[in-house]
Amino acid sequence: MSIIFITHDLGVIAEVADVVAVMYLGKVVEMGPVESIFSSPKHPYTKALLSSMPTIDAEPRARMPSITGSIPHPQNRPEGCSFHPRCPSYMSDICGLKEPELVSVGTDQQASCFLYGRD
Repeated sequence: MSIIFITHDLGVIAEVADVVAVMYLGKVVEMGPVESIFSSPKHPYTKALLSSMPTIDAEPRARMPSITGSIPHPQNRPEGCSFHPRCPSYMSDICGLKEPELVSVGTDQQASCFLYGRD
């Protein structure tokens, strides 16, 4: 049996899911087994999202990392990759021009990013 469970709580995902699809502005940017995504994220958004999670060993009152920039309005998406205005790995020759496809990365993950599968 399968269910689609939508949440912003990554802790819940870690406990209840086997496979996760990470979405940004309504599009899947990375997909794979929970263990693989949490231990070795591939898409820059997934990496940033996971690094912004609080940890039990964090310094008290330490500033939590955040993703720079503003979330674009879904009806006014940027050209190319929707995450490119906020992406630390932005490549000016392609990211703002073309939308990346979801491609296989390794044995069990897929990512929608020009860092992978670029011809």
